[in-house]
Amino acid sequence: MSSLTVNMAKRVICKAVGSTIPEIQVVERVLRSKPTQLALVELYRRSQSEHSRNGKCTMEIGSSREKDLVSVLMLDLGASVCAEIDNSALEDVRIGTQLFSIKHITGAVGTGSIKAKWTADADQARAFVAGSLAAEHVHPHILLSYLDVKSGKLTLCCVESMRCTEVIHSLGIDAFKVAVGTNNRGVEYSRQAIQAFVTGCAFCIEVDGIDFLGGLDPYQRRMDEIRRFREEMAHKAGDEVPE
Repeated sequence: MSSLTVNMAKRVICKAVGSTIPEIQVVERVLRSKPTQLALVELYRRSQSEHSRNGKCTMEIGSSREKDLVSVLMLDLGASVCAEIDNSALEDVRIGTQLFSIKHITGAVGTGSIKAKWTADADQARAFVAGSLAAEHVHPHILLSYLDVKSGKLTLCCVESMRCTEVIHSLGIDAFKVAVGTNNRGVEYSRQAIQAFVTGCAFCIEVDGIDFLGGLDPYQRRMDEIRRFREEMAHKAGDEVPE
C-alpha cells in the first residue's frame, strides 16, 4: 500500500508546508490580501449568477471562474502574468517563469472531481496517463479553489509541481481515474491523489462567511448595458433616447 494512502472516511484538512519558489510566495501574498479576497468573491458571485440555470451551474462556469482568479492576479502582478496559453497545454497561466494549472471545485476541500485531461479518446487518455507517470514529465503547479457554497467557505491552495510528481509517482496508475466516451470527462485525478495534494500543499488560505449567491442578474445586466448603449448612441446623434 502506498505511503500516501489517505483515510477516505475522514474529513480532509488542507495542510500547508510552505514554498521556496518566489512566484508561489507572491501568489500567496496577493491572495491573502483582504481587498483581493473581497474582489475575487464578488467575481465568483457574478460568474455563479451568469452561469447558472434552474439553480445549477452550467458547463461554462469553470472557464469563467478561471478568468476571475487570473484577473485578480493580473491586477496586482501585472505583466508577469500571462494567460495566453495554448489550449493543448497542461497549464492555464504563466506567472514569471512558473506554470500553473487552475482548478475550481464546488464543494468542500478534498471533494469533487478535478480534470487532468479533457478527451473522449481512449488512446489519448492512456497516452496522457503513461506520459504523466514518466520520470521526465514535468507537472505544472496546481492552484485549487474550493467554493463550498453550502458552508459559505472559500479555500485557495497551491500544490507545487514537485508535490504533484511525488504523489503521482507514488500512487502510479491509481493517481488517475479514466473514463472516456461521448458523455464522459476523460482523465481525472483520483480522490486519493486529490487528498494527498491538499494535505501537502504549498499554501492554504481559508475565507469564511461568504455568500456565493446573489450576483448580478445576467438578464438585468444585459438590459442595463443595452440602455447605456442606446443612451450613448442617442447622445452622439442628438436624438431622444428610445424606450
